[in-house]
Amino acid sequence: MAEHGLIRTRTTDAMYGLGIKKRQTNVAGAFQVSPNLKMRSSPILLIDDIYTTGSTARAAASPLTKAGYKIAGITAVAQAVFSSPPNR
Repeated sequence: MAEHGLIRTRTTDAMYGLGIKKRQTNVAGAFQVSPNLKMRSSPILLIDDIYTTGSTARAAASPLTKAGYKIAGITAVAQAVFSSPPNR
């Protein structure tokens, strides 16, 4: 378990109510790898609190893969369910 393995580099808006494109833009480049995260040969499993569109998970995975870490997968505590696709 690597608590605080990523650092949020800037403030982002709350994701609630944002459509897919705005979510992607909101978190793009918002994370960097912590200097405390040691390079390991084991793949990383990312854990997100709520998985809606995957924008946050992809934004978190990006700096890790660029730094040479392998992502084994992404899991979440909860998944958003829509009666119809968000259109914002």
